[in-house]
Amino acid sequence: MDQATKPEIKLGTGMPAKDALGYIDARVAQALTQHAISWDQQVKFIEILDGDAQGDNGKAIEIAREVGLLNDQEAETLAFLLSKTPQLSVDEARALATQLHEKVGYSPAEGGYPIVSCGTKKFYHDSGEFEPGNPPKPDEDFGRQSAYYNQTDLVNQPSYRFFDDDKMIVEDQVTGLMWTSSPFLFGKEKKTFKEAMEGLDEFNARKLGGFNDWRIPTIKELYSLADFSGSFGFEFDTSEPFFDTDFFEMPDSPEVLNPGDRFLDTQTVTSTIYRSQTLGSTTTMFGYNFRDGFLKGYPSVKTFTVFYVRGNTHYGQNMFVDNGDGTVSDLATGLMWMKYDSGTFRTGPTGDGRMDWRSAMNYCENLHFAGHDDWRLPDAKQLHSILDYERCPDVTNSPAIDPLFECTPIVNMAGIQDWSDYWTSTPFCERNESIDMSFGRAMGALGNRSMDVHGAGAQRGDTRSAGNGEVFYPWNGGKHPQGDETYARNMVRAVRVIK
Repeated sequence: MDQATKPEIKLGTGMPAKDALGYIDARVAQALTQHAISWDQQVKFIEILDGDAQGDNGKAIEIAREVGLLNDQEAETLAFLLSKTPQLSVDEARALATQLHEKVGYSPAEGGYPIVSCGTKKFYHDSGEFEPGNPPKPDEDFGRQSAYYNQTDLVNQPSYRFFDDDKMIVEDQVTGLMWTSSPFLFGKEKKTFKEAMEGLDEFNARKLGGFNDWRIPTIKELYSLADFSGSFGFEFDTSEPFFDTDFFEMPDSPEVLNPGDRFLDTQTVTSTIYRSQTLGSTTTMFGYNFRDGFLKGYPSVKTFTVFYVRGNTHYGQNMFVDNGDGTVSDLATGLMWMKYDSGTFRTGPTGDGRMDWRSAMNYCENLHFAGHDDWRLPDAKQLHSILDYERCPDVTNSPAIDPLFECTPIVNMAGIQDWSDYWTSTPFCERNESIDMSFGRAMGALGNRSMDVHGAGAQRGDTRSAGNGEVFYPWNGGKHPQGDETYARNMVRAVRVIK
């Protein structure tokens, strides 16, 4: 598809979601989304695979090469990716995750889910960075983004230490979690979700640090390590990982990459499976990428790096209390939330609750609600803490959040009911974007169909400037490889710290 030409997106107003949304065959979803093959190639390859090749992967690749559909590199990539199929069904993948979670015994506890600072130190406006040493004043526009609160006592600063002299284990003194310091302590092979989950017993047989209760982290546990002072540099030697590199390491050379991988394909596995499917048919695992700073739903047959974790089985478990005054307290994190979002009050320039990043911060800072005047726009980790990965539009007909909260419904770009992304106060540094969270489907456009590309619960980056337009795709300035629909205006939910 010519990226300069806008395709005609098919709208599904009045249609069931499964009919309105686009579809990619799960067998080639990973190859397509990491741009190993094009849209037209994947369509024609599936025709060969299900036709002349009669389901034989090797034979299909051979035929595709003979007819000029695939070159040698594309054939090698597709052969590797197909070797990881067939995918587990959603039920099979969730059964593996549930078995682990029940064995761990996760449970909520007051104070058991401390939120760590996002690590941002620089200040940004809607078109770039403020001059170093000259940040905005707290009462000015952009003055109370996450870098401001990072300098106060209202957030927990990261605090790590090595557990062992070999520096193979890191203790997080804020969260109470203990981590392996590298995904390649015992080899450089990446693993699929299934391989990582089924390999836990073998890993625990090593008794690393004297422990045999290491586990695959949930997405909420893994996200606790994210540090948004990182930088995406497009190459190993120009990027800065999105975690504390004094304690953790990522691969710094191409030798860890599989056929078809880009340098950024070092995403980390978790035990959190999407209840629905992305791309129309793909069993999806939520992972975090310490190379580029994104949390997305990925095909579960993709290969991932693995950071093992142990300790604090309360982490990521909320203790919500409806205060009866339009607020909800989370006793696990120590945060109080507005029960209602900005859409409830019909705020914003179009009266639907959606607004640009600058307006979102100002809206929260100027709130006087339920007897409190210290509301603010949550940072990325705070907002992520209230995502509920057991809920999603396709399965529970709801946003990915506890039903104690009110979320204003929208009509998405496919013409069906959905829920908005919500702003955070955390900028995405040099990308001229700020972080938002998808409580509804994380929509994108691939081929000529709009579809859920990353899942409800993904973390995205949207433009900081509403002056640049409203909705972005690859053909009108969008920067995201899966055709992400990104926005200049999002919903807002305010937060405060319980004192």
